[in-house]
Amino acid sequence: MSDIIQRMKREECFRNYINEILRNREVDCDEEWWNHDNARKELTALAGAKGNYITDSRKMNIEGAETLILAVYKEKDDIFVKTVKEKISILSSYTKASDIQLVFFVGNMRSRIFLEKIFQRNVFCILIQEHERQEAKLESLNRFEMMQEPPISGKINLEKGDAPLQNEDNKSIRGLVCTASLLQIVELYNMLGDQLFKYNVRIGMKETLGVDSAIRNTLETEPDQFWFKNNGITILVENPDFKVNSAETLMLDDRKSGGELGFSVVNGAQTINTAAQYFYGLEDQLESCSASEREEIEWKLNRSKKARVLLRVIHIPVESETDQPSCMAKEISVALNRQKPIKIEDIAFTAPFVEKLTKYLSMDSVRENDVFQLVRRGEKTDEYRQMDLVEFSRARLACAGCPGDARNQGANELLKVRVEDGENFLANKLIFSRDFLAADETDEDRVFRRDYKAVWHAHQIASEYEKTGRGIDSTEQDIQNVIKNGKWYFTAFLIQMLNGLEEYDKNAYSGKSGEDKLPDFSNFACNLKEVLEPIPQAIKCFANIVVTFIKKTEKNEKYGEPDSNLFKKNDLYKDIIREIKEKRKLTKKELSRQPALVQCMEFAKLFQLEIFEESPVGESEAETDEKRTLAGKFVILGSGKYTVQSDAHAIAMVTEYILTYYPPVKEALKEMDGWITDDKRVSQEGQGYFSGTPKLVDVNGKNYWIGTHSNTKIKCRQMKRLCELASVPQGCIFWYKEVRDKPQFSW
Repeated sequence: MSDIIQRMKREECFRNYINEILRNREVDCDEEWWNHDNARKELTALAGAKGNYITDSRKMNIEGAETLILAVYKEKDDIFVKTVKEKISILSSYTKASDIQLVFFVGNMRSRIFLEKIFQRNVFCILIQEHERQEAKLESLNRFEMMQEPPISGKINLEKGDAPLQNEDNKSIRGLVCTASLLQIVELYNMLGDQLFKYNVRIGMKETLGVDSAIRNTLETEPDQFWFKNNGITILVENPDFKVNSAETLMLDDRKSGGELGFSVVNGAQTINTAAQYFYGLEDQLESCSASEREEIEWKLNRSKKARVLLRVIHIPVESETDQPSCMAKEISVALNRQKPIKIEDIAFTAPFVEKLTKYLSMDSVRENDVFQLVRRGEKTDEYRQMDLVEFSRARLACAGCPGDARNQGANELLKVRVEDGENFLANKLIFSRDFLAADETDEDRVFRRDYKAVWHAHQIASEYEKTGRGIDSTEQDIQNVIKNGKWYFTAFLIQMLNGLEEYDKNAYSGKSGEDKLPDFSNFACNLKEVLEPIPQAIKCFANIVVTFIKKTEKNEKYGEPDSNLFKKNDLYKDIIREIKEKRKLTKKELSRQPALVQCMEFAKLFQLEIFEESPVGESEAETDEKRTLAGKFVILGSGKYTVQSDAHAIAMVTEYILTYYPPVKEALKEMDGWITDDKRVSQEGQGYFSGTPKLVDVNGKNYWIGTHSNTKIKCRQMKRLCELASVPQGCIFWYKEVRDKPQFSW
């Protein structure tokens, strides 16, 4: 293999390990970081380091809540340790120390133990072995304990010279179960490094559930019970030459010719890692202990080395290199790893809040257009609106006006659990409302609508942004940075615009009052399909809003450039929303002097929203409102002209006119069920378009309620469809919303 190819393969290896760390630590990289010049330079330096080398994720253009210090460690060096500690100190000046993570690439377990002991913190070490040509085998197996699937043919009690154990079809999938020495498997890991886990890499995952300590405790106190207390290890072999040639030895891969490793541990990586730390940790203690301590440590080590583990070997023969990794190998690996270790999402799902919310969402009385299903991780299907707890939490934070937290916080922070009286309570009160948890059956619907009615819409808006945002390019770097990093900012902004910036005092129910308010979604309603349609156009418009806002002289000093870190905080978002609320009733002339607000108006128009109530120059708001009412807002129905006070009044009058003079058949009227009803109970439920106060109209002695909680575009669409169903003749309905020649709606 040429030096160039070896270097490229090694760089790819380092890149894959770093990506695996980012995925396992839920770092959301919005682009391929390794395509940047600085990242390529540092990646090449890491992969080609002949001695110790240190860099960090900022130099490599890797974004995320945490900052990674990445280092190759080859030899003991006091300067190396000092340099790492200095880098930690420097990075701590602009990020929390808890958000700095050490990642070391080492050559063996002794180096790993040394680094973990020196830094006394959560260190991730990746074993990368440079020697490719080694035999990978397990020895001293007991032939009487072996079991094969399908069953073997031939003799069971093999003696030297007998035919090997094998199936009649050497090309079919085969399985072997036996008991192996845990120490031998650990030594295999030390020899081969983390490539042993190529189908099951768990590097970079924090262990928070006590599994590691349980493994260590068993090795320390009762290693003879290890076989019974551990789920075992599964190895997937794709080496085409693999055969059970001996009942005493398993040659997993004869690596004399080098090349890719022909097998992988697909289940049991945590067991091997923890056991390796324990065994090599004791050996490290032996080198530095006193004479009085030596005997006890040696006794512990020798005793623990007797631990045995259940081993399952699955062989999938492949005919050529192009078959690897085979589809069957992937299917088996995925199937075995469905039984993943318990994570914070699993614990959070047992909390009383989640139990109550899932029960509420399953009730028949809850209308479908407002709800979703909460599902456990890994259980999503395409059958219904579904979110797992992490998706729900991010969407809720966006709705609550905290898009920086939605982007920046990982699952462990979002779903932080505190235990009270043996129950798991979710700590983040902004996501998991205490009001909802405490609400009785008569009040939980009110609290759900207030806090969670827009959550599904936020999730869908964010998903649409993810799909379309990456395809939007801009020659202006600041605009491109906003598009790249602003998914949750955009989602929060659009949700608040759709909700009319409504809010409530979060302290009102406790008898207190103050300026601290939260969005109130009690009357939230929108047609999701129509909202998603203009999102590609709206993304660029929103990016212009952000850049224009922060480029104002007094703002630029506060926020700096619109880089990724800006969108990990909530400050900019809250300032934009605050300014819109304060200035939404400026005169047209005053608004024209506010470029960011002018762009906000353009954004609102994309969704047919009326956020700003600009007044003509020189007129008071009262005078303007009166003129609009008298001169601008009216409907023409047949030969009559009628003044209307609002959009809701307009659609009510048009609907009453159609139902009175052109009544559609009952079957056709059912299509309008979402916004016209003759059922008072439905109108009082306050769901969908009936949120707020529906309009009551009397049609030939019969009452109808008109759901008016929709934007102008939706109202026009509804009236058009009703005209079609009722066969209303053209030219008899006009709705003028303001002083202008062109009507807002006509039929």
